[in-house]
This record gives sequence, C-alpha cells and structure tokens, in this order.
Amino acid sequence: MGGGVSDDSVKVCGGVAAGVGANAVGIPLDRFRIMVAQDSSFSRSLLGHWRETVRSLGAAYTGGIARVAMKGTASTLNLLIPHELRQQSPFTASFFTGLFASPVFNVPRMLQMAKINGERYPAAAHRLFTTAQGLRTYAHNTALFAPGEGLRMMLCFGSKDFLVPFMKPHGQPCSEAQVAARAATLAMLIGPTVAMVESTASLATETASTVHAKLGTIKQAAGIDQAGAAALRAEALSATVNPRYIARCFVSLTSKNIVCNTATFFFMFLADEYIALLRAKEGRLRRRSTFDELSTRLQFRLTGSS
Repeated sequence: MGGGVSDDSVKVCGGVAAGVGANAVGIPLDRFRIMVAQDSSFSRSLLGHWRETVRSLGAAYTGGIARVAMKGTASTLNLLIPHELRQQSPFTASFFTGLFASPVFNVPRMLQMAKINGERYPAAAHRLFTTAQGLRTYAHNTALFAPGEGLRMMLCFGSKDFLVPFMKPHGQPCSEAQVAARAATLAMLIGPTVAMVESTASLATETASTVHAKLGTIKQAAGIDQAGAAALRAEALSATVNPRYIARCFVSLTSKNIVCNTATFFFMFLADEYIALLRAKEGRLRRRSTFDELSTRLQFRLTGSS
C-alpha cells in the first residue's frame, strides 16, 4: 500500500506514538493525581500539589520507559483489531483484547513498579522471569490484574470506538493536512468525553482502595485498643468519603484523563485517517489506470477501423 507502506506498519507507528505522546504529558499529571488522592487531610491546595509535582519532574518520570511500553502496546493492539469488528462490537472487542493481552501488559507494569521501588530494570526482569518464585509472583499478579485491565480497555478504547461513528467528519481525507485536522478534531471531541466516563468509574474504585489502605494501616498498628481503632476508622472514613475529598480527586483524575486521552487518541486517529487517505489514493490511481486502459483500447479500435 502507498509505495510499500502497509496498514499494520501505520497502526504500529500510531500505537507507539500514542504511548510516547500520552506519557510525555500524562506522567506528571498522574503523579499530581496520586498526590491529591493521598492528601485526605487537605494539607495542600490543588495548586500547591501541582507546584510540588512540577518541582520534582525527574521523580515523576521514574519508570517512564515501562509506562510508554505498556501504553504503546495497548494502543497498538486496539488499532490492530479489524476496523469492522471495532465498529460492530467496540466494548466486547476491547474487553477481550485487554483480558487476553494482560500477560503482555503486566510485564512492563511490574517492571515499572520495581523501578519506582528503586530496582533496576535488568535486576527486576531477572528476579521476576528467571526464577520459579518470580514466575509464580508474576502469574498470581497477572491473574488479579487481567479482569481490571479488560474493564479499563473497555471503558477507554471501547468508548472511543463506540463514539467514532457519531462524531467522525463526513467523507474521506484528501491530503495529509486533512488527516491531521480530522484526527485533532476527533481527539478533542472524544478524548474529554471518554475521560468523564473513565473518571466516574475510576473514582469509585480509587476511593474504595484509599479507604481500604487506611483501614489496613489501622489494623496493623500496635498498641491501639478497640475503642481507639474504632475512632481511627471513623476518622479515616470521614476524611475520604466526603464531598470535598471526592471533588478534589475527581478534578485531578479528570484533568489527567482528558490530557492523556486526547494525546493518545490523536495519534490513533492519525493512523486510522492516514490509512483511509492511502486507500482513497489507491482507489483514484486504480480508477485512473482503468480509464487510461479503456482510452487506449478505444483509440486502438478507432485507429484499426480507419
């Protein structure tokens, strides 16, 4: 296609670019989101957390290579799903892609977590994938990770593919400039919409996990009687399950998702639209070739008859 450029090559390039682009802007925002979620006592304002994030950008990008690998792989696999299947069953296709590809996704994920804890990538890879204990840990973690990853891809990429037919501009792109313009338009329309869906679903699970972590810390604390533990549990619940805390978490989470989704979807739509452009060019060349062939035959017949 198009001078040796195949559909799959374009899709892989789009997926890799999506992984790089999304994490370039998304990693600091994700650190900002985590800092807000951990601050149930409101020790800093949202602006204060953002300033702290910007001051320590180097720390935010720890494990960034693994995050790029994970996001790039997920984006590429979504693009490699046949276009017709993405249109007919967007949620089902995305869910099962995430579910069955979770062993692949979990490799960079576990390497990223090890890197954040100060372990180098080669050492973490050796520990996880060359020992029986490491492989058991990886298998157990993947089994827990797989259903959630399927759900995450369904909410993100499934929602994207579901919305495309309703928001896609009419016609086919005629130039590279139109490809970029159409991709940017779709990304700016669908990215924030999907972000709202993801944020609403994620907020419930993140609030629950924060409460669970705080209650677990209380349970492990020594030297606290039942009355003291009950008071701490009540304090933990009142600090996290309240409108102010939930609103702050929703703002930080939605901000991160809007920026990340818009960047991710731009490169993915760029790949889809570029493939459409190449096919349109091929169609025009085929029609022109057929017309030239018919003209040559007609001219030959007219010359022969005269």
